[in-house]
Amino acid sequence: MLVIRHSSVCRRIPSFSICQFSSQFIRFQSTNQSHQVDIQSQVNTLYSKIHNPKDPEPPIIFTNLASRLPKEEISIIAANVLSSIVPSSKNRFFLQNVLESVELKDINNRDILDGLILMVHKLSKHSSVPKEIQTKLIKIFLEYANDYTIDRMSQGLVEFDGGFNKHVLVAMLLKLKKYDDAYQLVMETLENLGKIRFTTVEITIQHLCFVNQVEKAGNVLEQAMKHRRVVYPRTLSIFLSKAVEMGEFKVVSKFQNHILQRTYIENGTLVRLAECLAESGHMQHLFNIRQIASNKGSFLPEFMERIDKSIAEGYAKTKNFNKAWSYIESCNDGSKELEVVDYPFLKSLISVEFVDSTRTLMLRKMTSSQDNLKKFMLNLVIAKFCEEGEISCALRLIDETPIVQPYINENTILQLIHGADITSDQDALKEIYELIESRDLKFAQRKTLDLVVSTFLESDYWFYIFKILERSEVEFKIRPNLFSKLEIKCKEYNTTQHLKYKID
Repeated sequence: MLVIRHSSVCRRIPSFSICQFSSQFIRFQSTNQSHQVDIQSQVNTLYSKIHNPKDPEPPIIFTNLASRLPKEEISIIAANVLSSIVPSSKNRFFLQNVLESVELKDINNRDILDGLILMVHKLSKHSSVPKEIQTKLIKIFLEYANDYTIDRMSQGLVEFDGGFNKHVLVAMLLKLKKYDDAYQLVMETLENLGKIRFTTVEITIQHLCFVNQVEKAGNVLEQAMKHRRVVYPRTLSIFLSKAVEMGEFKVVSKFQNHILQRTYIENGTLVRLAECLAESGHMQHLFNIRQIASNKGSFLPEFMERIDKSIAEGYAKTKNFNKAWSYIESCNDGSKELEVVDYPFLKSLISVEFVDSTRTLMLRKMTSSQDNLKKFMLNLVIAKFCEEGEISCALRLIDETPIVQPYINENTILQLIHGADITSDQDALKEIYELIESRDLKFAQRKTLDLVVSTFLESDYWFYIFKILERSEVEFKIRPNLFSKLEIKCKEYNTTQHLKYKID
């Protein structure tokens, strides 16, 4: 494991010998002795003057050499120049030109690699590194990330304490999936108030989230915020989303108020956070999120509806049906139908042990409600009966309570068919069809029609399918597997004229 301590003594990266480069690597191809001498003279002049950023000759000499030497030769010279040059704003274009001359295929040469590593460390002493140079160096080291480059880069961190070299090192560690080492380096730098880029902190948090190490990502985030480091919304959103996804509510609780109050979080993350917190009944957190959401101009009404559903479900999770229902009433404007599937915790609180007491509760809640809430209350009760396998009780409740019959809608039929499907009660299907006819119901949802076809098809009342489909208010296409079964039935009973529906 990589251990980097700011107080420890690390051996320095050795300086590079010009003679070593000249004698060991520069083997010019020309047979002309004077040509060789001229080239060697230019190389020596370049090396002798490279330390002075104000000298105008090195860029001219290097450009001339680059036009006369093979790429592999100029690549070696470029690496030596990079290890010797003193970066400044005056030679940035020269530096960029030299860097572009380094051939990626030659970087396996460790002397060249060491020259580039030294270049990274020296650049880290400067507050402003040209973006083009940064991009090139990062690309090189990501391409050639290995244990050697990581070890050599880490050795220079004490002498060259900078943000750029740490960024390159962390990027390599993450590329090689050495997440613990990257985490250790970033945490130690933050704790010791060392130099580190906000982008380094962000990519560390993001990668730790991607591999489900949310707790460690939270530790990095905590240190970053403690020392007022910038962490941008996208990273915060990734962190919160992953914490919510993994059910890390302690981590969520630790950061959410601080994060939400200080910066913009994606709307979808806010909604998902609210929906997950509802499962734990964290009401105060839910109301905090709603307050933040209500102050955001970009927050669409449908997102707010989902948060309101989460709050109602949060109350239901705490076993408080009355508070949940009161909250639903307070948010309801009567314009939309509420669906049972969105309120599983609320449905779970309804007891169907005694039909009469269930009817009493239902009627009490329906007395002062708007029509859409009356329908919703009826559907909640019917859904609970059907879920418990009491389809006959659900039908009897409807039959014996005329006051609720005007509020039967498509969702009621959906719950009843579910109940008949669970119990395989064919007589119930006949009663459901009669209820549809008596109430002259229409259907606008694909899921209802799909369930009608699949459930009735397996019963003796399959021929009701066509009459129900005639009540569809949308174009309905039968799924291929169901169409095949229906076709067999129609051929058996000589009723193929009804097969006028398209196949999905």
